[in-house]
Amino acid sequence: MAKFETSSSEERLRAATESDDMFAWEIDFITDKMVWSSNASRILSCVQDQLSDNPAQRFFFLTDLDRLRIIEEFETEKRGQRDSYALEFWGLDQHQSKLFWNMKGTFERDSNGAVAFASGTTKNITEKKTLELELKLATERLEVAEVAADGLIYDWDIVSNKMWRSPGFTRLLGWQDGEISEDIEGWTSLRHPEDEERLKFLQSSNDLQPNDHYILEYRVRHRGATT
Repeated sequence: MAKFETSSSEERLRAATESDDMFAWEIDFITDKMVWSSNASRILSCVQDQLSDNPAQRFFFLTDLDRLRIIEEFETEKRGQRDSYALEFWGLDQHQSKLFWNMKGTFERDSNGAVAFASGTTKNITEKKTLELELKLATERLEVAEVAADGLIYDWDIVSNKMWRSPGFTRLLGWQDGEISEDIEGWTSLRHPEDEERLKFLQSSNDLQPNDHYILEYRVRHRGATT
């Protein structure tokens, strides 16, 4: 009996998601039918009639470029041997605002290994993606700035004693990612021994509090240095 002929389909979809940013769906490839969870139209900002039971319409809310790519990737996943998948793509709401989605789910195969049934969830991860893109842009700007300055850019969190270093750290000093610990000691271990005495005030965050800026000059050992 086809899965969509059972009365439990809506119950499964309802159980799959009660979220404000995620909806669920099921496709029966034997009957060529598709069903959506009851919150799908609200999350997609569309009318219920747009949620066709025709699987060919399942990607109607994607951008033109991503629609072709995702259809191809989804079909590739179906032809493969894995029983689960995860895809990400850009979509548009009824106001033509771009939204970023994560779709993941599972396949059920028949005795011949062909996909007979698919179920999954599609989640709006626009905020997360936007933050990732903003961080990427900020990082690229930092890289441009450090090249222009011919130096290193870093961020020292005094409370956690962790230090972020720009990629120029590797380029200029010859170290690989992960070779220097993220705490401040990882950096101070590279300072030239003859400069340690005048830099002792940096060992305590209390010494930094009276000032909102500082200028320091000191030597740092290259990876290939022997002293």
